[in-house]
Amino acid sequence: MAQTSRKFPAKQTVPMRNADERYLHNTLVMLDYLLSVIAPGNEWRKRVIGLIDSYPLTDPASMGFPANWRTQPTWQVI
Repeated sequence: MAQTSRKFPAKQTVPMRNADERYLHNTLVMLDYLLSVIAPGNEWRKRVIGLIDSYPLTDPASMGFPANWRTQPTWQVI
C-alpha cells in the first residue's frame, strides 16, 4: 500500500504559510482544526483573537500570520 507524504489533514482548508512548521500561525491553525473536530462550538478561536487584540504591540506578521488573516474563514468569529 502506497503512503502519501501529506503533512496536513485532507480537510484542512487554510494554507500553511510557506509550509514552515516553525510559524506560530501554523500551530494555531492546526490547534483550531483539532479543537473543531473534538469540541465543535468551542470559543478557542475567539479567545486567541482577543488575546492578540489585547496586546497592541503584538505583530501577527512576525508570528507567521498573513496580512489578510482576519478575513480568512479560519479566523472568522460569528
